[in-house]
This record gives sequence, structure tokens and C-alpha cells, in this order.
Amino acid sequence: MKKCLTHGCKNEAIAGNYCFTCISKKYRERHPVRSAYLNLKNNAKRRNKSFTLTFEQFESMCAETDYIRKKGHKKRSYTIDRIDEQGGYSIDNIQILTNSKNVKKFLDYRYNGGKMEFKTVTLKPAVIDNCPF
Repeated sequence: MKKCLTHGCKNEAIAGNYCFTCISKKYRERHPVRSAYLNLKNNAKRRNKSFTLTFEQFESMCAETDYIRKKGHKKRSYTIDRIDEQGGYSIDNIQILTNSKNVKKFLDYRYNGGKMEFKTVTLKPAVIDNCPF
């Protein structure tokens, strides 16, 4: 059993001198646009969303918006949003939003956009015998 050669990594090496985690991390560092594209494509497939966005279209969009440098999980970080929630990932159905604007859009869509109905439920007061209060 051979250990990964990356400093501080204790995983087992596969097919060479590095573990799968370190190989993946190095690939993402060397090819940030390609790995972001593949991640978006795999997530679309996992969620059964159509994906017709080409790598060239994605690469061009990233260059125009500085998406790769500004993407992340903080509220001002960029995320890729589908304009029409029912549609898939195509060049005419995606936009770059901050995470906070994407959450606001989601909440507006779900609760104020007529997609979700609220029903008023009337509860009858419970009758409790021998209650000391």
C-alpha cells in the first residue's frame, strides 16, 4: 500500500504516486474553467435538467463576467442561474447572479410567483377536561 506523495496527505496512492483527491484538486487548479463546466454539467445530469451549453459558450461567458474568480458560497459570490426554472442549461436560459440575488429570486418564484398555493386551515380548539388553568 503506497501513500500519496502530496505533503500532508495520508490517503493511499492510486495509479502512480498520488491519491484520487489530490489528482482531482490539481486538475481543478490547472483547468478551472473546464472543471467548473464539467461540474455544472454533472449537476444538471444528476438533477435531470437538459444541458445544451457548449464549453466554448461557457468559456466566453466566464471571460465576460469574471465568473471563475468570483464564484463561491458567500452571498456576494457568483452563481449560475437558470432564468426559467423549468428549462435546462442553455446559453439563452442562464445568467450570472450573486448568491443573495439567486436566493431572493428563488423565494420570489416559489412563494410570490403563483407557483405555490397556501391554504388557510382552521383548527378547532381542543377540549381538555380537568385542566387546572
